[in-house]
Amino acid sequence: MEQWQLEELKNNMYFSGSSINLYIGGTESQPFSGVELSCSYVQFSPNQTVLPVYGIYSSEPTLFGQGNSIARGTIGFNFTLATYLTGLANEEDAEYYEGSKATWKQKVTVMDNGSIYVPMWKIVFVGNTIQTMAETEIPVIVPTITLYDTFFTGGVVTGAPDGNPVQDIYQFMSKSYRRDDIKTDVI
Repeated sequence: MEQWQLEELKNNMYFSGSSINLYIGGTESQPFSGVELSCSYVQFSPNQTVLPVYGIYSSEPTLFGQGNSIARGTIGFNFTLATYLTGLANEEDAEYYEGSKATWKQKVTVMDNGSIYVPMWKIVFVGNTIQTMAETEIPVIVPTITLYDTFFTGGVVTGAPDGNPVQDIYQFMSKSYRRDDIKTDVI
């Protein structure tokens, strides 16, 4: 493919909810490694604070310091099994987390209070444009958001009489996250 064709694809690429794949564990550099989860939606908000530092007689800050950082969010699953998320701790095919950014454990763990610890999980975006590019055997860029040291809490089951699927909804907090565009030839 010519450079101008790649630029055209990049300018016309966007993603929808059906473009999202979630993976728990695996390797950071391989977007499709780990145990795949099926979710109905995911949203998160990174919260980073900046702290102004004032001089002794100044009404304006003289510099800014880096404050606290955390990512919070919500994830919903179509209800299938009561143990869908907690069962990941016993998943025989689960890949241990291989990286060094998560600091607590290398395996999904159900905590004593019922929260679920996940060392690393990825939100991987694969749209029609990326799949078309992969068919041409050109390495493709896969946008990926990786979250580290995450605790999932809740498990609120929500049902509505309108015929939509019953939802199993969790809140989560992650110590840190990273956005990457990973180049791969495996989809």
